[in-house]
Amino acid sequence: MLWLSAAISPVCTALPCLIYMWAGRLSWSEFFRFEKPGFFTGLLCVFSGLGVCLAGNFPAIALEELLKSIGMSSSAGDVSLNPNHSFSGFLLQFAVVAILVPVMEEFAFRGVLYSSLSRYGTGFAIVGSALVFGMAHLMLPNVVFATIAGLAMGYVYAKTQNLWLTVAIHALNNGISVINENAALLVGESMADVFAEYLMLVPIILGALSLILLIVLCRKKLFGKSQMREVNQAQVMQPLKTGEALACYMKSVALWGLFLIVLGYTAFMFVL
Repeated sequence: MLWLSAAISPVCTALPCLIYMWAGRLSWSEFFRFEKPGFFTGLLCVFSGLGVCLAGNFPAIALEELLKSIGMSSSAGDVSLNPNHSFSGFLLQFAVVAILVPVMEEFAFRGVLYSSLSRYGTGFAIVGSALVFGMAHLMLPNVVFATIAGLAMGYVYAKTQNLWLTVAIHALNNGISVINENAALLVGESMADVFAEYLMLVPIILGALSLILLIVLCRKKLFGKSQMREVNQAQVMQPLKTGEALACYMKSVALWGLFLIVLGYTAFMFVL
């Protein structure tokens, strides 16, 4: 049942998007773009995005520690897909978490959701899709981490128009998480902590160096005004200004509903 639920979860994430596209008779090419940014540029984008994602663990951990300091424990929410720490369990966990989940979630959040919001402006789409992606992770510390990761992956997709790059970032991030969880199995108990620390810090450092190279070599392309195409030229709207976008977020019943679910779920898991 544990593995069945693990496989069903990412599939159900993508299913509503499939229904949305089918019902609206929408073209796949308008939502899923695979432009060629160049191998070197794409590689730097992946490393930079991964570094930002992993750095998002620090505020998430800080928030979790804050909740624990006021007497709330999150142990009830910790569910491992490999509770027996077997090698076959590790392989299955890696296949689901580091391969299936990234493909399905990027299909849904960067492919369909981001592209649907982009008619209101690139920035609005990046932030909006990141907020929904973050709150889909339910537990408040996870929401903080996933929102930061969503911002990074949304930005990469907006600037490169290549969905495979965000899938790669997502897969590497999740893969590192799975390997860290099974570090004792892979390298032994004595080396597990050191191995996990290096597996976290090395990609962050590599990501920082990659970001510097991107700023130096691709500043105009990746950090200038976006030149992305809209999802549907017939539906192009005047991009929302910052104040208008903030007002839109604040008035969104869907976002407030998701936020209340996050608070309720977090309270339940931390108090249980």
